[in-house]
Parts: sequence; C-alpha cells; structure tokens
Amino acid sequence: RLDRIAALHQDPMPFRLDLPSRFSGQPSPKVVLHLDRSGSMRYEKWDRAKLAAQAIALAIKRAGGDVRLTVFDGNYYHTREYSAEALFASSLAGVSMLEANGKDTSFTWLPAVWMQFPDHVHILLTDGEGHRPLLIPVKDRRRTFAIVIPDGKPEMVAPLAAKVVVVNDLSRL
Repeated sequence: RLDRIAALHQDPMPFRLDLPSRFSGQPSPKVVLHLDRSGSMRYEKWDRAKLAAQAIALAIKRAGGDVRLTVFDGNYYHTREYSAEALFASSLAGVSMLEANGKDTSFTWLPAVWMQFPDHVHILLTDGEGHRPLLIPVKDRRRTFAIVIPDGKPEMVAPLAAKVVVVNDLSRL
C-alpha cells in the first residue's frame, strides 16, 4: 500500500506491507492529540507539528485505534466528536488550520479534556510556553506526554506530562 506520510517525506519507496506482529493482541490505542496553534508556532513549526500530528493520527487509525484532536492557543477548539479528521481540513471551529496565528498559549482547558477522555493517552505537540491549570491531577499527568519542538520551553510543560520529548531539529519531527 502507498504510505502517504512516506510519500510526503519523498521516501523513494513510499509503500508498506502490513504483517501481523507480537503486538496484534494488544488493545487498540486511544489517543487525544493536542496541537498548539499559538503565534509562537508560526511557519515551519506549525507545518511540521501538524504533519507529525497527521502521521500519528494515521498510524493510530491504521492500528485500529481511536484518535481525537484539540487545537489550542489561548482557547481550545475541536469538532463535536473531537475528530482527528480536522487535521486534514482548512479550518476548525472557525480558526484556520492552514497557519498558526493564535494569540497567547494556555493549557488551562486541559482538565476538561482529561475528564472528557479518561481512558485516553494525551499527547501535546507544542513549544511548551503557556499558562498551566491550577490543579494537575497525578492520574491525568501520568497519561499525558509532550513533544516540545525547537526553541520551546520543556520546563514549562513538564508539570503537565509524565514524559517530555524535546525535538531539537524540526526535520526530525
């Protein structure tokens, strides 16, 4: 089959073959992706982070999992069902998905989404800057992970996530 992500990265062999693995018996993954669209994520940062979110969403779908999406700046935006299909749209809830042009960044909405999806893993794709919620329950922090992109501040997002991965080169995202 044609692997769209590999084709986007101009892989000379953008095809994949699905083979059963030792993980075939594992439960399907349940993930909520949270994509930062604040002004600090403009240009290449936004393009790379969105492409990474698309790749993650496609991989989870391919594995038979459930993937949801929020896009955030000072507020958070989502479809009625939090559908990750919005990653492939030009707008979401009246905001552009073509560029990151939000004002400031806030994570204060995160507890509401944690409560909405208590059985899901949460992955933040962000540069890490922003206001944190006043209360960060340990059980929710344990199932939250952050991918912090270049020029980001991992120390700002670390209290929200059990694991923080810092990507120093956008081309590796």
